[in-house]
Amino acid sequence: MTKALTIIIQHTAADPQVRRDETLSLIRAALYQAVCDTTVRLREPRAATYITPAAIEMIDALVQTHEPDVIIVDDSLTGVQQRQLQRAWDCTVLDRPGLILRIFLRRASSRIAKLQVRRAQLAYQRTRLVREWTHLERQRAVSFIGGPGETQLEIDRRLLDQKIDKIDAQLQSARRTRQLNRQVRRHLPSLALVGYTNAGKSSLFNLLTSEKRPSRNQVFTTLDSATRKISGTNVTITDTIGFISELPPQLVNAFHATLEEVTQADVILHVHDIASPAREDHDRDVTQILQQIGVNAARQPIIDVWNKIDLLPDKDHAILLRQAKQAGAIALSTRSQQGLDDLHRRLTEVIERSWQKVSLRFEASRGDLWSFLHSKGRVTAYRRQGKRLYVTARLDVTSLGQLQDRFQDVALRVHL
Repeated sequence: MTKALTIIIQHTAADPQVRRDETLSLIRAALYQAVCDTTVRLREPRAATYITPAAIEMIDALVQTHEPDVIIVDDSLTGVQQRQLQRAWDCTVLDRPGLILRIFLRRASSRIAKLQVRRAQLAYQRTRLVREWTHLERQRAVSFIGGPGETQLEIDRRLLDQKIDKIDAQLQSARRTRQLNRQVRRHLPSLALVGYTNAGKSSLFNLLTSEKRPSRNQVFTTLDSATRKISGTNVTITDTIGFISELPPQLVNAFHATLEEVTQADVILHVHDIASPAREDHDRDVTQILQQIGVNAARQPIIDVWNKIDLLPDKDHAILLRQAKQAGAIALSTRSQQGLDDLHRRLTEVIERSWQKVSLRFEASRGDLWSFLHSKGRVTAYRRQGKRLYVTARLDVTSLGQLQDRFQDVALRVHL
């Protein structure tokens, strides 16, 4: 197994333990063996080497002792910084975005996910281009001849751009397919799950849909999105990739077609790991990414779901439930299913706001129609006058169409 030495960057006086734990979980997910880790305090990154000469010397001593195969710097580096550190330590250096990309490359299983990750990898490599980059022209057809005066850097950049353009064409086709699928489902209310990686999105997705989507206690368990109906309803819900702090922008751009499911959803469920000591930081990271992909908070209601309450001490539950109520959030546990009924009620309330209000007049003996209204929608008011019933109800678009097709002899008014 590849041995990794890890450098945790501490920008503030905050306890770096949470960041360290997350970084080590990323290293395990990348199938590296963490042989040593150290924390470096940093006020201001240096343009050439990112960290100070004293820190470089200190880490060089660790390199001599542990002889790692790769050094992980838990932050974003420029191409120049990465090259200078590799020279100083005579060892491969990988920054945080590169580490996350490695995990995505390992976890991608579907053709589309593999294309998206490959595109992100090429875009990342493009930012690494320096004059000493390994010549990509070796991969070109023999017949290719560079233009006059074209530098090696320009050739390498153009070759990467050509590969990216080729993948973009394939992803555009996939995006059109997703758009067509959304058109087919446009009459159905839609939800989307978002959250920090390992917050429990896929576990909640499985509970609501009776699916068996992979859900393990590790980062980035699933990279492929999935859309299913919530059990017993006409409501669709989509599970997408988990977010993380400093998610490489190349990945966000590459997964645009997947994340578009979030921007088009009627309601967003933001799943929080309420037991995480870094919950506030994680919430901020998720909010930033939602803004980055174009989520319209004014148009799309966001329901906060506080998951993993079972991991908190019993004495804190009453306080947490009170805080959740004040914040308009739903506190639950996907493991014990406590709070799941509260989530179902909230979803019903939010979804029914988009339902059509209808008024009907029909014979009281029409049990079939009465049963249809109760099973497909919600009866909000009714009164009996002689042998007739006057009913007000709310129905989703699909059920309203079924009502109009099956009961054409009934006096019906749709309130616009």
